[in-house]
Amino acid sequence: MGQPLGICKLCLEEKYLHRSHILSEFLYDAFYDDQHRMVKVELSNPYDTRPRTGLWEYMLCKACEDLLGAYETSFKTSWYTEGKQPKLTLPIHVINGLKYREFKLCMLSFLWRASVSIEAPGFSTVQLGVHHDERLRKMILNGDPGEELDYPFLCTAVFNRDDKTIVEAISEPVPLKSKEGHRTYEFQFGGCSWVYFVSQHSLRKLFQLEKWYLTKEGTLPAIVKYLDEHQPSLAFSKALKRRPMR
Repeated sequence: MGQPLGICKLCLEEKYLHRSHILSEFLYDAFYDDQHRMVKVELSNPYDTRPRTGLWEYMLCKACEDLLGAYETSFKTSWYTEGKQPKLTLPIHVINGLKYREFKLCMLSFLWRASVSIEAPGFSTVQLGVHHDERLRKMILNGDPGEELDYPFLCTAVFNRDDKTIVEAISEPVPLKSKEGHRTYEFQFGGCSWVYFVSQHSLRKLFQLEKWYLTKEGTLPAIVKYLDEHQPSLAFSKALKRRPMR
């Protein structure tokens, strides 16, 4: 099947659409077997399935795919090649030297793609609404990461207690609401749990004492927890261990 002609969800122009991953393909590397099949775990499914790539759909034209690809490459370089992925330093590890613009735009693109996705399974829980979808679209298209408190995200790194390795897990995003009434979504990828703040009322008051988000100086504090202290990652790990292959 060739590339379908359709409206690119980022530039809104009619072009041939490419296979666009919701989360970057490299984030799934830890889950592939020797036949490049990915271990996919659904908590409601008693069996593992083995898709060959991460979740995708025909969403973006080549130019927009290349634009997001540049942000993803910067993220991958920082997180993995340069080793900025959090280290096991309880209870907080402060990451320094991140590129604010590229790193944040990559992170915002994951949130936006999950919200505007129609066909890719596992992301239906992310529904930002027309206002936020459109605002994020313009920010990403124009290369504008916004201010620090525009869609900030909190980072929690999860480690195995036994061998002290970071836990690589990807699970379905979970909608949450903070005790202050903020609408948030929790994602898991890159060895971390990421909580995005979508509703923006009184965020400055919420973070007035500590900057727990990515700053323009390129710092990002990561809360460090063991797997048995972090329920979403623990649920993924238990499900992975008990499922037979289909």
